Amino acid sequence: MIHLLRKIRQRLLFKNLFIGSAGKYFVYAIGEIILVVIGILIALQINNANQRSKDRKEEARILNNLSRDLQNDSLQLVYLIERSYHKQAQMDTLFQALADPSSVSNQRFLNLSLSLVGDIKFAANSGTYDEAMASGIVKLIQNEPLREQIFDYYRYVGGFWEDDKSYDQSMQMIFPAFAAHVAPHREVLELFGHDGYFLSSIDPREMAQNKEFTGIVLMKYAAMFYQREGWQQVLGRTRELGKKIASETIR
Repeated sequence: MIHLLRKIRQRLLFKNLFIGSAGKYFVYAIGEIILVVIGILIALQINNANQRSKDRKEEARILNNLSRDLQNDSLQLVYLIERSYHKQAQMDTLFQALADPSSVSNQRFLNLSLSLVGDIKFAANSGTYDEAMASGIVKLIQNEPLREQIFDYYRYVGGFWEDDKSYDQSMQMIFPAFAAHVAPHREVLELFGHDGYFLSSIDPREMAQNKEFTGIVLMKYAAMFYQREGWQQVLGRTRELGKKIASETIR
């Protein structure tokens, strides 16, 4: 295009030779200025096109990495839910043992009681989101409703209070009661390869009459139920967001 403009300028100069040297050079100077401006505009357009291409590639990278993180979240949640059902089955058997203490051995009762301790928590894979937020590149996601849903998801999982509530309950109430009523028995030391001859053996009938122990069993059962319900809700959100991101990346 610049070559064509130069030809037009030369023709104008040829037609206007009669206006004298000063006029000729004035027209020449104006033509050069116009060519420079047009060159700058073309260069800016090319640069903008290149930047848009880079932005779209970066957007695709962010979305693909978010999709990968969400897949890992889904796998983690499925594992946590399955483990929760397994612990619930153990606690169901513990309830049966409390109802009929003679139906289980001392060691079996202890093994069932161990389901009371140990908490599991969901930890979202937020590396890509944190990077995108810190660098500001999250704004490259053009689909605004999708971008808002991503914000909502990470705000939700970042403040998932069921896990924190369960953990606090365990630390403040369940674990101390477990340490006081279950831990000081011979069978517990034997789990670690030590002879606990100086301790009494755990008695399922005695534990069934211990109101504090039966209370923490009920408390733990309820906490696990609500925690699992929360994980299932998060899993639904995770899968929904993953599908929307996948739809966006194939456009």
